[in-house]
Amino acid sequence: MNAKSASMRDTLKQQKTRHWDNKSLKDIASEIAAEHALKVAVSEDIGTYQYDWLGQQGESDLNFCQRIASRHGAVFSIKNGTLILSKRGTGYSASGKALPIAVLTPNDIQPGTCDIEFSDREKVKRVRARHYDKKKAQLVNVEADSASSGTAVHTLPHTFADGPEAKAAATAKASALYMETTKARLAITGNPAIRAGIPFIFSGVRIGIDDMPFIVDSAVHSFSKFGYATAIEAHMAGSENQITVEKQSQRKGKKVVKLINVEK
Repeated sequence: MNAKSASMRDTLKQQKTRHWDNKSLKDIASEIAAEHALKVAVSEDIGTYQYDWLGQQGESDLNFCQRIASRHGAVFSIKNGTLILSKRGTGYSASGKALPIAVLTPNDIQPGTCDIEFSDREKVKRVRARHYDKKKAQLVNVEADSASSGTAVHTLPHTFADGPEAKAAATAKASALYMETTKARLAITGNPAIRAGIPFIFSGVRIGIDDMPFIVDSAVHSFSKFGYATAIEAHMAGSENQITVEKQSQRKGKKVVKLINVEK
């Protein structure tokens, strides 16, 4: 038995053509949510972004929200009657509340299931985006840092409307590329607290991955004759700066949730 959380309505798939002037991302999301009788939750750090102009051209609200979420390094979902745009890979909910950090030990992990994948592709040091500067009448580049140990520069193909939009897109892509450098797949003794978006670290598992912060991409809960299990797919936290902050938070006594094995 597997469980998935999704509540997509047919009206979200209807194509629309419209635009918004001088609206924040949260204002736009709120308007779309209201049209579908949904509540709205948008991470503050992306919700305050102000668009001079933003268009939706022959596009469904579903695709539009997914596209805008990707541009801002966010995740779009609809859960429990709420349209959610939450910053990806941060360990925070859309309301800005820090999610409890789970600690996985060898006792939690099912033998032979833990696989940590380090990408052998060339790491990207910076992401570059361009926008058209009306005053200078020329294209201007902005950059965002990704992995300090990288050497490559990744250039986004699109030209953005202004500097802030280009910077937001570059920052989102830099974070996404960094998260792709390390992934984790494992199965643990079943725990209902583990779900997409929850941050976790390993403890006592192996030197080199202990204390490395991950964010759960998906958690599949299953029941079989062998008992209750949770299969996890995860990626590294969103940036090197975030890793430092999370490790410092651990030392300062940030709430930690220890996984408790379920009795069989």
